[in-house]
Amino acid sequence: MCSGRSAVVNVSSSAGSIERAPLFEPHTSMLFSYSVSKCAENMLTKISAFEFKKDGVLCVAVHPGWIKTAIGNAAEKELGLIGEMTTEEAANRMTDFMMKISEEHIGKYLTNKLDVLPN
Repeated sequence: MCSGRSAVVNVSSSAGSIERAPLFEPHTSMLFSYSVSKCAENMLTKISAFEFKKDGVLCVAVHPGWIKTAIGNAAEKELGLIGEMTTEEAANRMTDFMMKISEEHIGKYLTNKLDVLPN
């Protein structure tokens, strides 16, 4: 992405994927509100991408990875998963991510490595 390009980068989560939802069973009660809000955010990204494309604005949703935060720590206890990076590491990865996104990524739901995630 060149420095003169505008972008909307919505920070999503793999928990927002409808296709991947069964991966979180039987722990869905803890993730219910979080998952639904992230799923809605992914749809907002997709719709916004079409709206803003004519103005040259890139819109993408990104799952940054499992970050060691208060929410991540609570999920870690519930799901037995461990955060893979600190907030500082996540910020560095997101900076790299934003420098690499391009027109081919418009409206997509991506990992921080630009891999497409299932909706």
